[in-house]
Amino acid sequence: MHLAFRGRNKVSLPPGPRKIPILGNVHMLPFEGQEHTFAEWGKRYGSDVIYAKLFRRTTIIVNSFNASRDLMDKRSGNYSDRPPFILLGMMGWEKVLNLLPYGDEFRKQRKWVQDAFQSKKSLQNYRPLQQRAVVELLNRLLDNPGSFDAHFTRYLASIIMEITYGHRVVNEGDKFVGIAERATTETALIGSAGSMLVDFFPILKHFPSWMPGGRFKKKVTHARKCIRDMYDVPYNMALGVAWPSFTSSLLEECITDGKLSRNDEDSIKGAAANLYGGGTETTATVLTIFVLLMVTHPHVYKRLQEEMDKVIGSERLPDFDDRPHLPFLDATIKETLRWHTPVPLGVPHNSMKEDIYRQYRIPANSMIISNIWAMSQDTDFFSSPELFLPERYMDDTAILNPKEFVFGFGRRYF
Repeated sequence: MHLAFRGRNKVSLPPGPRKIPILGNVHMLPFEGQEHTFAEWGKRYGSDVIYAKLFRRTTIIVNSFNASRDLMDKRSGNYSDRPPFILLGMMGWEKVLNLLPYGDEFRKQRKWVQDAFQSKKSLQNYRPLQQRAVVELLNRLLDNPGSFDAHFTRYLASIIMEITYGHRVVNEGDKFVGIAERATTETALIGSAGSMLVDFFPILKHFPSWMPGGRFKKKVTHARKCIRDMYDVPYNMALGVAWPSFTSSLLEECITDGKLSRNDEDSIKGAAANLYGGGTETTATVLTIFVLLMVTHPHVYKRLQEEMDKVIGSERLPDFDDRPHLPFLDATIKETLRWHTPVPLGVPHNSMKEDIYRQYRIPANSMIISNIWAMSQDTDFFSSPELFLPERYMDDTAILNPKEFVFGFGRRYF
C-alpha cells in the first residue's frame, strides 16, 4: 500500500498557469469571457486539460469534447457531484436540481424529471400545448415584429408554466411570469456560481452586512425574497388547479394520508423551479440569435424558405412529423447552437475521489469546468469555426453534433 501511494503521488497534475499565494490564478481571469482565457491556457500549455487554482479551490478546466465525455460521461460515478454553491444557496436555490450535490435528494428529483419527460410518449403529450403556443407566438410576431425577443420569452414561459404548474399565460403582464423573471434577473445581477468571495470563503456568509466582506448580503436578502416568491406563489396556485401538471402529479405521488412532508414540499418546489429556470432563458437566447443570424445571412434564410416551401407548401404550418424531411433546417439549428453557445461554460462538476486521467492526477474535491465555447471552436471537428455554415452538417455526416455538448455533460438527468 505504501508503494502504491508513493506511485500515485508521482503522477503529475495537469499543466497550467503559475499560481500566486492566496489568489492562485484568480487575478488572471476577466470578469466576463473567462472561456476565452481558459481556451488560451489550453493552447499555451499544449493540453486540453488544465490545472488552476481559484483561491484555495483546485480547479480542472476541460477544453475538449473528448476529455469532457471521458470524465463526466464515462466516469460519471465520480463526476456527477456539484461543488458547494454558497452564494446561490444563500439566495434560495439550494433545492434546485441543477445545483444539487450528488445524493438522495438529487436522485429523488432526477427520478421525478425522468418519469415526466424521458419517454417518447410523455413528450408527445405536450405537443398540442406546443402547437397552440406556436400559433400565439406567430400572431404576436405579426402584430409587433420589433419585440421578437420579448415574444420568445413569453412563448417559452407560457409552455413551461402550463407544463410545470398547469397555469396558462393569457396576457402580457402575467403575474407568475413576472415573479419568475424578477427572480432570474435578481440572481443574474448578484452574480453566477463562483463569482463572489463567499463561494471560496464560506465564513463570509456569517459576517454582518455592515462589515467589509459582508455587504453583498443586503442584495442577497432582496434576491432571496424574489426567489422565495418564485417557489411559493405558482406552487400555491397549482394546489388549487385541477388541470394536470408536473407539480400536481408530484403532489399526488407524495401526499400520504392527506399530508405532505415539509421535505417533499421543498423538493417539489425546487424541481418545478428548475424547469422554469433551465428552460426559458437559454432557449429564448437561442431563438433570438437565430433571428439575428437569418438577418445577417440571407442566403441561409433563402435556402431554408425554399426547403419549407418544397416540403410543407403554403397551406399549413410545419408539424412535428415534418422534422425528418427538413434536413437543412436541422443543420441550421445545430449550427446556431454551435456558433453562439447558449452557455459558454458548463455548470461546474466536482470530483468525489482522486482520479487518474491519461497521465494526469485529478485530486478529490476538484471543481471541474467544461469549456463548451472552446469545444464549439475546435478545428478537429469544425473547419473555419468562426463562420456560420449550416451546410457543414449536410456535407459531412461524421461531424460532431453540437447537441452532444452545448447543454453540458454528465448523466445528471437522463
